[in-house]
Amino acid sequence: MRRPTTDRLRLGAIGAVVALAVVFAVLNLDRVRVNWIVVTSSTPLIVVIGVSFALGALVGVLLWRRRSR
Repeated sequence: MRRPTTDRLRLGAIGAVVALAVVFAVLNLDRVRVNWIVVTSSTPLIVVIGVSFALGALVGVLLWRRRSR
């Protein structure tokens, strides 16, 4: 069983990483050409950053869950 202090630290670290990602994304609002898998389009950089962050978080969670089994 985890201690409440560990859970608070983990939640605080996750919050800090998310806050940094949001600030970084909001500061990058320019449009860029992106080669998506199927199509190339002009997309706001904030969307590219958000998609990259979400995919990275998903892979991290999946690997963490696999390792904890």
